[in-house]
Formats: sequence, structure tokens, C-alpha cells
Amino acid sequence: MPARDPYRVLFPTGVAFALLGAALWPLALVARIPYPGTLHASLMIEGFELSFISGFLLTILPRITRTDPTGATVTNAALALLVSFGAAALAGQLAVAHGCALLLLLLLASVMLRRVRAHKNDPPQEIVFAPFGLLLGIAGAALQLATAAAWLVEPGPRFGIRLMSLGMVLAMVLGFGTLLVPVFLEIKDPLVIPKIARPHERPARRAIYLALAISLVLTFVADGAGAAAVGAFGRAVLASLVLGLGWKIWRRPGRRTFPAAVLWSSGWMIGAGLWAAALLPLHTVAALHVVLLGGFGALTLGIASRVVVTHGGHGPDREARLVTPARAALLAFALAARLAAEADPGHAPGWLAAAGIAWILAWAGWSVAARSLFRAV
Repeated sequence: MPARDPYRVLFPTGVAFALLGAALWPLALVARIPYPGTLHASLMIEGFELSFISGFLLTILPRITRTDPTGATVTNAALALLVSFGAAALAGQLAVAHGCALLLLLLLASVMLRRVRAHKNDPPQEIVFAPFGLLLGIAGAALQLATAAAWLVEPGPRFGIRLMSLGMVLAMVLGFGTLLVPVFLEIKDPLVIPKIARPHERPARRAIYLALAISLVLTFVADGAGAAAVGAFGRAVLASLVLGLGWKIWRRPGRRTFPAAVLWSSGWMIGAGLWAAALLPLHTVAALHVVLLGGFGALTLGIASRVVVTHGGHGPDREARLVTPARAALLAFALAARLAAEADPGHAPGWLAAAGIAWILAWAGWSVAARSLFRAV
């Protein structure tokens, strides 16, 4: 594995977690294993999403800071921690699993700090979301570790994992999405913040992004203080601001391809899911799956495909081999089946199993296609 391409090993690791996490639901239906909701959430956030975040950060940070490529030692350490997390989680050793996730996040934070301090150019202002995302992830992993070890009690149900999913992952999505999605979609003036700042006006851009990142952290302060509605509405509002001002999802993509349409739609799904969670608190879990499956899932598919294609030395047109109508339809069906489980609780196990199978087929197909495009630069 070339040292400069951490995504080559960490993206496939993420796919493995995607398959494992989704397979729990068919197994619960057929093999009658115990309810796997908690394990499923851990495998999908601390396994699937964290693997892709790690591969993405370790690949892109050297480029945006113009520093040396990530060495094999760091990549192998990240891989070892992810594998250890998965083994511990499957063995029911939750304290060990969350400890591995925590160590990985601390590793990523140290890499980011060193890269930014050694930068040979000014990194894009959108990167300001990343350290806040890592801090939220570190807090979430540490809280889950402390809870699993019986050192303390979470301030609310699944508060730790939400610090990671709606904190860490959402921060990365909003920040790097603002940097990349408008460019990938060929939207006019991609880095302009309408009526606030142009691309060269760095202080204004930094100020607005810093305020939004701090606001995201404050939504979890509200959650921890028992004001869940304030936190939910706060995340919906700030995400809408970033999706509108940064991603510019209100504009149609200039690039009229199917992968571009999937990437564009992921922003709408993130916004819709966060607003649904705020407006329908009795259906928060289902609403957040709109964010997780329809938003993060589709965005991960799109961004990972662009990374594989461009860093593998291929043209953007090869994305169509990875982001296909069939895979997008499978992800859409997985989301529809998950929502059906909420609407039809009497048949929920069957709907959840169907959602898991569709998710597995989508990511297994993507993995096979991506491997065919891997080659040394």
C-alpha cells in the first residue's frame, strides 16, 4: 500500500463495518440474535463512518497543508485501532471498543495539529469545522467508555454516540462539504458566501465558520442540560445555514451527471432529517436515519468515489462506475424500509432486515467496483 494513499486500506475497512453493522438486522430476524440496536449504532458510527473519515483526513490533510504524505506507520496504527474496535465490539467488550475509538480520534487530532502547525500554505477556512468535530467525537467516545466501564451515567439516552454522529460526523460533513461539494457539482462561485464574504476575504469566512462550529457544540451543551428541543432545533437551523450559504443546495448543479445528483440530494436529506427530528420528537430515531442513511450514507458514497477516482489517477467521468442508479436505489430502499419499520412496528424486524440487505448490496457492489479502479499514482 503506498504511504500516500491511506484511503486504499481505510475505505475498504469502512465497507467491512458497513456490511457487519447492517448484517445484524437479517441475523436478528433469522438467527434470533438479541436486539442489536446498540451494537449496530457503534459499528456504523465508530466503525463505518470513522473509517471513512480517517481515510479521508489522512489522505487530504497533507494536500491542503502541503506537507509530506501520511506515512505507513500512522495509517497502520489507524487500521489496527479500527480492527481492535470491531473485534472488541463484536465480543461485547464495549469499554475496550470505545477506548480504541477514542485512541483513533486522538491520533487523528494529533495528526491534524501537527499538519496545521507545519503547513506550507494557508489551509482553507472550512477546515475550522474539523477540530470541533474531532473534539465532539473525542467527548463522545470518552463518554461511552466511561459509561461502559460504569464510571458515570450518560446525561441522556445514547448521548455519547450522538456526540459522534450528530457532532463529529455532522461537523466534518458541513465543513468539508462546504469546501468540496459546490466545486464537485460545478456550482457558480462555489466558495462565495452570499452577501457575507468572497473567496479571498478570509477573516470574514473564518468568523462565520467559527461561529457556526461553536454553535454546533452549544447544541450538545443544551442537550446535556436537558433542553433537547433547543439542541435539535439549533442543529437544524445551523445545518440549514451551512447547506444554504456554503453548499448552496438551492442552486442546481452545473455538472449534470448521476453522481452529482446523488451528492446534491445528500444535502437535502441531511437538512430534512434534522428538521424532522426537531419537529417530530416522538420519531427522532427514524428522522435521524434520514440524516444517517439518506444524508451521510449518500455523501460518503459520493465523496469516497471522487477520492478513489481522482487519487487513483482516473478522470471524474469514472465516478459513474461507482455511483450507479442501482446502488443509489438500494440506498433509497434501505431508507424507505427503515422508515417503514417506524410506521409498521408489527413488522419492524422484517423491514429492518430488508433495509440491512439493501445497504449490504449497495456497499458490497461499490467495494467491488472501487477495487477495480485502485492503482498506484
